[in-house]
Amino acid sequence: MFEPTRAITRNRGSFDFTVEVKDTSQFASFCVRAKDLADSSSLAPITHWWSTDTCLNRDTVKDTWAPNIILNPAPTTSTSSVTVTINDVHLLNGDTIGWDRGIDSIWFTNALGMAVPPTIHRGCTTDDTSFDIVVTNANSLDSIASVCVHVVDCAGNQRDTCWVYLVRQDNLPPNIQSTAYSRTKLDLVVTDSTRYDRGLRHTILDSAANFDSLESWDSGRQVLPVSAKATKPNQSSYGVLRSIDLFGSRSTSTLEQNQHSASIPLSIWVEDIRFRPSTLAKQSQDIKIPVLFAPPDTFKLARKGILKYQFAFQLIGDNGFTFVGVDPALTASYHFDVSATQTAGTITVTGVSNDGRPLIEQDSALVYVIIHAQKDATTRQTVLTL
Repeated sequence: MFEPTRAITRNRGSFDFTVEVKDTSQFASFCVRAKDLADSSSLAPITHWWSTDTCLNRDTVKDTWAPNIILNPAPTTSTSSVTVTINDVHLLNGDTIGWDRGIDSIWFTNALGMAVPPTIHRGCTTDDTSFDIVVTNANSLDSIASVCVHVVDCAGNQRDTCWVYLVRQDNLPPNIQSTAYSRTKLDLVVTDSTRYDRGLRHTILDSAANFDSLESWDSGRQVLPVSAKATKPNQSSYGVLRSIDLFGSRSTSTLEQNQHSASIPLSIWVEDIRFRPSTLAKQSQDIKIPVLFAPPDTFKLARKGILKYQFAFQLIGDNGFTFVGVDPALTASYHFDVSATQTAGTITVTGVSNDGRPLIEQDSALVYVIIHAQKDATTRQTVLTL
């Protein structure tokens, strides 16, 4: 408030002064009163000699402009984080409007999968208010992350904006691969680890016969080594390894569950073979010795799907007997290509299906091994050992 002193106004016929509005966004007013020098020596009450008050007031232009909300970078760039800047500054014909009342408060709704600050109170400031909003998990099981930002200024003007982030979906099932195997155990690894995979949920060895139980519950594990072990090593084993990922397990759609599941049949087939117990050979003769299937275990030969086999044997005893070759004709291997190699007294026989069909004839010989008996007056004997 301006109050002229007598030192400034005394003996002056007129006095000019200027009154300025301190805050153009607020209502402003003032009043002026004066008395002349004749009043100064009067004993009358002072109020009698003062002039009447002259008052002026100035009202503001009403603030009708809502605050500004600026997102950077623009959400259309598929960014997973934005910087939000909020202010209450507006321009009219290139000049800053002086009637903005400033930001009162900022708050958030519908926050899903977003990290946002608590409610912000700004006390009617027009300055920039900046903060970051971040997608907490770009691989969320939810299809979207979202948030709505609300701001109101001190004149009651409100602005809102919402940001919806489309979460990239998991479109791939788990992957199952073999890493090692033996007669009694199969080692595998189950993975769900590509860029947008959510990880594994449930892995189980199903429909198992002669396999130890195997099951694992996980909450997004990406790599799971497993081992399928035969319970009885001298018998065949079978089972189906199944796995569903976290994304598929959360779905209520059977189709989507199937799209996020993987399975693979596991088997360790045990098929013992033997030579016919004995064969009487004449001198200077090739003899065919059948290789026979041992009595079947839990699974018949046709179930085992054998497309390739290999076995080795030795001739132990008199050297009057020599190995000649193998013959698959009229045996279970009639549609197999069968070959034999001999190295340091050990003969190795290998058979491979030539038409994609497995061995199925359990009661036939697997193959014939041909041995030549030399002409000699002496009785000789040799043993074929598998």
